[in-house]
Amino acid sequence: MDLYGDKFYSPNPITIKRGQTITWYDDDTISYTVTSGLDNDEDAGQVFDAEVIIPNQHYSITFDDTGEYHYYYYYYHPSMVGEVIVE
Repeated sequence: MDLYGDKFYSPNPITIKRGQTITWYDDDTISYTVTSGLDNDEDAGQVFDAEVIIPNQHYSITFDDTGEYHYYYYYYHPSMVGEVIVE
């Protein structure tokens, strides 16, 4: 998955199989986060939290359980959201 300067994750949503790994790659000139949940969720960041992905770096996570996983850009653009659907 890519992180873009015009404030979106791509592709979004993405559907994968249980046990597959997603990698977010920052191909912009600024840093991003990938934090589970949505802005103002009490449990935001508890499933996964990349904290900061700097330009030309990546963050990967393997999804072992089926479900819908929402995530967002924690710091500056909480309206920048994405979803991983695990079948």
